[in-house]
Amino acid sequence: MPAAVRFARFGAPDEVLEVVELPEHAPPGTGEVLADLVAAPINPSDLYTVQGTYGVRPPLPAVPGYEGLGRIVAVGEGVTHLAVGDHVLLMGQEGTWPRSSCSRSTSSSRPGTG
Repeated sequence: MPAAVRFARFGAPDEVLEVVELPEHAPPGTGEVLADLVAAPINPSDLYTVQGTYGVRPPLPAVPGYEGLGRIVAVGEGVTHLAVGDHVLLMGQEGTWPRSSCSRSTSSSRPGTG
């Protein structure tokens, strides 16, 4: 079962972050890819979001993270520029600290390809 770091209230990261199990992802839809998270940085913006002091507060509960590196484990119909096994940059989407993520293939790109 996939897991994620999540917070259900704003506050000090060491007090509010917890690891939770998430339901399995559905297979990716048309134009989507499913990627397992390989690595994600912890940036000041992530910590400010957890504390509730960033410019935008996400609805709670929330999974922090705005970027990461993933490995494609499934591709949806119509995705031709990515394949299972490709590493992809997960950029510009909220909640990149789960162990897997499903996103539009246009928001995921291989490192070095833009």
